[in-house]
Amino acid sequence: MGRKVYWIDEACVDERGHYRPSIVDEDEDFHHPTDYDYGTDYARASEAVDRLNERMGFSKREAAEVVMHSMFPGSRGKTL
Repeated sequence: MGRKVYWIDEACVDERGHYRPSIVDEDEDFHHPTDYDYGTDYARASEAVDRLNERMGFSKREAAEVVMHSMFPGSRGKTL
């Protein structure tokens, strides 16, 4: 089982336009939506996700790397 991080981007919205992050595992090619609701301000939602990842020991670069490995399996084992 690979590293897991929270991820949010501008497409991670529900039907009301509220931002909802996902959990991404670098060894899986899909994400797991969460029930977290960060409202309609993307900047605030992104900051909240960054804080969650930091508490788990991941920098922004490391979180992006985990997402890259999930989206592009051929990149696993490589760094940004």
